[in-house]
Amino acid sequence: MSFQIRPYVKDKDEEAWAYIRAKTWQTAYEGLLPPAVLEQVDIEQSLRILDHIPYEIIMAYDGDSPAGYIVFTEQSTTDPSKAEILSLNVLMEYENQGIGTALCLEALSHHQTRKFRLEVLEGDTAGISFFQKQGFVLTGNKRIIPFLPTYALEVLEMTQKP
Repeated sequence: MSFQIRPYVKDKDEEAWAYIRAKTWQTAYEGLLPPAVLEQVDIEQSLRILDHIPYEIIMAYDGDSPAGYIVFTEQSTTDPSKAEILSLNVLMEYENQGIGTALCLEALSHHQTRKFRLEVLEGDTAGISFFQKQGFVLTGNKRIIPFLPTYALEVLEMTQKP
């Protein structure tokens, strides 16, 4: 299969981004987040938060079919000396085909003068393993992020190897 990796285009990719986010949250975070939390992550909720994402997004497509995306920024809000990957999601049917790696490499190439950091959900062994293969290590730092009025996410920090 041949995949296209390209920058997000607002009026063209909104629905695809929201679909990928809603769908991947339902599968990737099942068992990591309560069902009541996952039920709130749908296409409409994803479109609402998309309006407030001031970051860079790169999309992956299989022909006309959306396959995944990565969201990143040049300057982390928690460590301004680093760039940050905020989100990487690939639809389940496209996993293990190199799309996540291609998206990650593309994002890393945008800010080569800075090391990247990211956060993964505590217990997300698949996410931790993936990013370790991309050259990231767990730092031992952990924090709690308010996510919904009644729920907070526990996340672990990872940074690029020095």
